[in-house]
Amino acid sequence: MERHGVESGELMLRAAKGLTDELCALLGDVHGKTCAFACGSGGNGGDGYAAARIFAEKGGRAIVLDALPDLPRRQDAEQMRLWALEHPNVWHGTDFSTMPRPAAWVDAVFGIGLNRSPSD
Repeated sequence: MERHGVESGELMLRAAKGLTDELCALLGDVHGKTCAFACGSGGNGGDGYAAARIFAEKGGRAIVLDALPDLPRRQDAEQMRLWALEHPNVWHGTDFSTMPRPAAWVDAVFGIGLNRSPSD
């Protein structure tokens, strides 16, 4: 980021666009289809929140699940989270029992910055 002068938010949007393009290739027409995005508190979570928003903009229904709600979120990830939740086709929840069955799941919990073994 420093070498090329690219902000983290821009990188998140690029990753989210690439992810959403792949989702569209796998699912075909996303109109009316639901995708669940499990998002962590770091950069990978920010990618997931941004992808949820872009998926919704393409006509899909996105479910955002905060996978690590007790951890503080990175500022850029929080910005992407708030941006995603502004869209009317993005549903936010923590109760798996009430959410509709998704056509696909996106794991945006941990990324390359994880420096420990995953825990419960």
